[in-house]
Amino acid sequence: MVNRAIRFLLFTFFVGFSNLCFGLTQAPQILRACLNTGDSTVTIEYKNPVDACASFSEHHVYGKEVGPGFSLMFVESSWAASSIQFKLPNANPTWTFYFQTLYLCNGTDSVKSNTLTIDTQKPTISEIDSVSIDQGTQKLIIGWTANSAADVAGYRIYKNVNSVNSTIGDTTALSYFLPDHPVDQVIAVALAAFDSCNLFSPISNTHQAMILNNSYDPCSQDLTLSWSTYIGWNTEFLKAYASINGSPYNQIATNLQSTNYTFKLKPGDSVCAFVRAYKLGDNSVRSSSNRVCYRAQEVATPELIYLSFASVLDADQVEIEAYVNNFSNSDELVIYRTEGANLTEVDRSTINTSGSTTRTVLDNRPTSQNSWRYVAKTFDPCIGESAISNAGQTMLLNLNSDQLSWSSYTEWEKGVDVYTVQGFDGSTWNNLGTSSNFSYSVADEEHTCFRIEATEVSNSYGWSSKSYSNQVCLLRDPTFYVPNALNAAGINNTFRVIGTSIDLDKSTFIIFDRWGGHIAESNQVDVGWSISAEGNDIQPGVFFYVLSIVDLSGNKHKSKGSFRVIR
Repeated sequence: MVNRAIRFLLFTFFVGFSNLCFGLTQAPQILRACLNTGDSTVTIEYKNPVDACASFSEHHVYGKEVGPGFSLMFVESSWAASSIQFKLPNANPTWTFYFQTLYLCNGTDSVKSNTLTIDTQKPTISEIDSVSIDQGTQKLIIGWTANSAADVAGYRIYKNVNSVNSTIGDTTALSYFLPDHPVDQVIAVALAAFDSCNLFSPISNTHQAMILNNSYDPCSQDLTLSWSTYIGWNTEFLKAYASINGSPYNQIATNLQSTNYTFKLKPGDSVCAFVRAYKLGDNSVRSSSNRVCYRAQEVATPELIYLSFASVLDADQVEIEAYVNNFSNSDELVIYRTEGANLTEVDRSTINTSGSTTRTVLDNRPTSQNSWRYVAKTFDPCIGESAISNAGQTMLLNLNSDQLSWSSYTEWEKGVDVYTVQGFDGSTWNNLGTSSNFSYSVADEEHTCFRIEATEVSNSYGWSSKSYSNQVCLLRDPTFYVPNALNAAGINNTFRVIGTSIDLDKSTFIIFDRWGGHIAESNQVDVGWSISAEGNDIQPGVFFYVLSIVDLSGNKHKSKGSFRVIR
């Protein structure tokens, strides 16, 4: 019984002692007061003392402007709160505040906190140490030292364009990686510190990293690095670093004072390089450029250059086609006409893609009296002429009475597979026969013009080309006919001339209605005039025509007649 009483007295003693030592015996500490000048709202942050006896009732917040006389501004009844916010009568930053806290553990009505004025002290200016390209990530990284102000909540990064700063992002660290920015594009950045009241220091000077580019001269095998100047501090000197063929980065130049550096590469070498600038007066501060990489190409000659064909296109033009494989970007392809030892340039082109390419060109030459020979060459800017093709010579066809004879097509890789004689019937070319002795007798009356088609033996490159000779024509009297009836609703709905020995370029027709009215005319007698064509509203009846036919000797033949339109 005695032990129980002693324990009760000891418990009562320790509880009372605890309340005296650790209960609510002092006011909270006001840490800061921040003003939003836009809406006159003040935010007060504070730290509560220990309230072991749970005596707290309310914080009474008193405030005043300059001069005597505090007034009750706000009441906070939550012990868990650590900040309060309320509106002021105005946005004057000279307001001062204190807390009157109710009640204390010893029974005292209240205790008064420290007095604090709205924070108007901005952090001091923060300057960027350097802006650099991180060699691991190839992203822009900005670095700076900690601001000397006691209250610094973070730092804001700005992009500066035409002297206008726009926010990139905020951070509490002392460095910042610029996200999603191409490292080969110039960007100027700046910095400002801000405190817990969101008061900002002045914006720093802008800094701009070096942007590195490269160019290669394949003839001299010189790789030139060129870079922009670092902006933000003066550079004392620069160093250049390179990794060749995958080796570790080694310094290849030091104490550089210019904005370019040239060094040799061997054909086939791969190199990655960057430059680093060192700040004047403090070489521990430095900035690296972006990394550039290049592989020095071998001076290559084409794997294949082949003159696919030289072919007569019409009476005044020859068509030539050249094929090149493994064509260098800097090479030129030149097609020549050869006359004895003389070369006359027909076409010169620079192909902008490597690999294979086909070039087809025209040469304005009379084709009825001469055979023309062509060759193609490639030129490299470093070594000059790099490759030459086979030659190709057009066939020359002659007609003596009814006997055709022609020259051979020359210099296909495996030669000519077959010569085919073709005849023109007034509308299409038809195969008449083949010959291996360069002659052919024509006896039919249907065809008046002829040409030779040479077909290449399939070459080792996987294709076969064709070449055509000039055309020759028999001087026969023209034969021609026209339809005597047309049907707009049927397939026979076009007035046209069909025949042989007609000079289609010089022949014409005119069509009249029954009253002599002009209906249509054409100088394309083989194409003709369609009564079903859009815009032609031709009624049934009789119509008249006048033909003016010119034969292959230049003689004119007149013909008149009529035809009927039915439906």
